[in-house]
Amino acid sequence: TSGTDTIVATHGSERNPSLCATCHVSRFAVNDPATGSFVFQATGHLFNAIPCLDAKGLPTTGDCAISQRTFAACAGSGCHGSGDVARSAMLAVEGRFSLLDSTLTHMIAKIPGTEFSDTDGRYTTGEGAKFNLSLSRAPGAYVHNPFLIEALMTASIKQITSDYGISASDKVNLNTILPTLVH
Repeated sequence: TSGTDTIVATHGSERNPSLCATCHVSRFAVNDPATGSFVFQATGHLFNAIPCLDAKGLPTTGDCAISQRTFAACAGSGCHGSGDVARSAMLAVEGRFSLLDSTLTHMIAKIPGTEFSDTDGRYTTGEGAKFNLSLSRAPGAYVHNPFLIEALMTASIKQITSDYGISASDKVNLNTILPTLVH
């Protein structure tokens, strides 16, 4: 959170007035690396913000390593200074969420089973934490709004500690740190 209890938004903010299309329908030219001649105009109709590129620089529909993806849309949108900055931000967010995910998973496993019931007419901290964890694992969640996901995960960890006495490791920073990691 930022300020009092405001959650900072990223994608869909004033920096991105065209919303999804800004990143997911990004056009770029592919030129021959040897001659500089135009080869292909990618239209962005794969609806992939960070498409994989083949050896010729053409977008593909397959899966690939992060190093084989173009982050040009992230820079072209004005959200990030360059593709490398966007790639670094994504790696920082992935590292942060990997730690929070494993922490929350281990903590939820220690909550008594009686706290997870769909017939008792109440919504427990354990159930809320489990929901927030599943939300954080939804495809694109940590990219589309990392600050919200970080806030939900850290709040869940803190509430589990408060309600059940189950603590996270001292090595897990429960402060809002993503804004400083990705900018």
